[in-house]
Amino acid sequence: MSKVKVDKLSISVAATNTKLVNDISFELKPGVVTGLVGESGSGKSLTALSLMQLLPCTLSIKGNISFHLKEEQHLQINDLSAKKLMRFRGNAAGMIFQDPMSSLNPSQKVGHQVKEAFLLHHKTGEKAARERVMEMFRKVLLPNPERMFNAYPFQLSGGQRQRVMIAMALINNPALLIADEATTALDVTVQQEIIQLIKELQQELNLTVLFITHDLALLNDFAAYVMVMKDGEIVEQGPYSHIVSSPAHHYTRGLLACRPTYKHKGFILPVIEQIEKDSELKKRKWPVISDETIIDGHAIDVHYRQRKQTDFQALKLVSFNLRKGETLGVVGESGCGKTTLSKAILQLIPYSGQIFLDKQPIGFRNRKKELIFRKKVQFVFQDPYASLNPVMKTGTMLNEILKVHGRGKTRKARALLVKELLEQVDLPDTFAGRYPHELSGGQRQRVAIAKALAPGPDILILDEAVAALDVSVQAKILNLLNSLKLKFGLSYIFISHDLEVVHYMSDRIIVMKDGLIEETGEASQIFKHASSPYTEKLIKASPSVIATGSIEW
Repeated sequence: MSKVKVDKLSISVAATNTKLVNDISFELKPGVVTGLVGESGSGKSLTALSLMQLLPCTLSIKGNISFHLKEEQHLQINDLSAKKLMRFRGNAAGMIFQDPMSSLNPSQKVGHQVKEAFLLHHKTGEKAARERVMEMFRKVLLPNPERMFNAYPFQLSGGQRQRVMIAMALINNPALLIADEATTALDVTVQQEIIQLIKELQQELNLTVLFITHDLALLNDFAAYVMVMKDGEIVEQGPYSHIVSSPAHHYTRGLLACRPTYKHKGFILPVIEQIEKDSELKKRKWPVISDETIIDGHAIDVHYRQRKQTDFQALKLVSFNLRKGETLGVVGESGCGKTTLSKAILQLIPYSGQIFLDKQPIGFRNRKKELIFRKKVQFVFQDPYASLNPVMKTGTMLNEILKVHGRGKTRKARALLVKELLEQVDLPDTFAGRYPHELSGGQRQRVAIAKALAPGPDILILDEAVAALDVSVQAKILNLLNSLKLKFGLSYIFISHDLEVVHYMSDRIIVMKDGLIEETGEASQIFKHASSPYTEKLIKASPSVIATGSIEW
């Protein structure tokens, strides 16, 4: 059993002395799951990195961090040498990071990477190490562990990559486990499975766990204690049940209120800044949905060829349609075919079957035809940082799109359109001069939406567009998408693994599983009377359903 004690921890920028974490103190009790909650920029990750002594040298740290392994074994983590730190990291303490793609080596098979983490701390043979890796892959519910062992990171889905990272963190049976937004990008069912797995391991091994998240609902029936961070300070801490039932700080109340649940359907989502002024839900206006079909797909079939393996069928004769002014939700677990369907619609991958746009089959006989299609159908990606050019300013990116699609004949006209686009996504025009790294996650996603709006499309395909955002930022982006849809008469294909978000946004929903459509129907109808056991399983895994034990209508 291990205990971690943090006393008057402050983290600041060495060059300017700007404080990022301000004089915080807390204790991680042995054998207990402690939640650390807050928005991006609150100091959660910096606090976690300080426990592992992984902060960059540009930051200065003050205060004491002590780690008690046993009564007679006491470590002052701040004072450990580089050699002792190497033994401490991964062995005594393990960490699960948010973005597995950045943490995994893209040129090395994932099984070998996990095996390397094990061999670093254990003198054992290759065969025993491989068996240990396979055991961990099974524990974290990776399908076909043998295939996963020999797969590269790019060959796995986002959820599968994160499970590999969890296996790596747990492979040495650490006494302290730090999970930094470890379930953010996972499906709701996988999310609950991973939380349950960590919970079971914590109880079995008396692990001390620090679980960092932006979603308080996730900690229900998991964390015994919770700390709420804002602007580098812990504004509230205490037993989870007390914090949720009687939050003392207005920021905590805001975090609880702005997550979309089933009762928010038809209302504008509340945002933290307005909670104190007005907590009453306001009805939102609904666009008129036409009977006219704008996109029609028939028997879409997608195969991925694999060397020395049977071809993988990602989509199996999928048929669907999207009406003008409608939001069609597509929901399912990682690997179900959601993103593959969106790529087929966008003509980015080969497929069999037919897709019609405005009753005309989609076909690119020349560059002009392709530009017409690209102007009508645009895409918003899950990770805005990866989809924005890091060396181009926001205004330059938007200007380039306007120029390609012939919007604004002169430089002055395009500059006015850039200003207008930024205003449409609630960003000041000064942001035209900023690079992606100078923006927050929510601001980057707003720029990504502005990019998609630049050609003047009729349809937006949003692939997990709010999956990695804080609940407070997510609420603002969802409200923005609904207002833009109403203003410009847009149609959305909204792809997500979060059923509560899909239910809130969608008029109709497609539930996908293993490349097939499992169920389809009106959003409220599906959630009130699901006909598929798989849909019921997804609904029951939603955080608000787990927290209350039922769907609140």
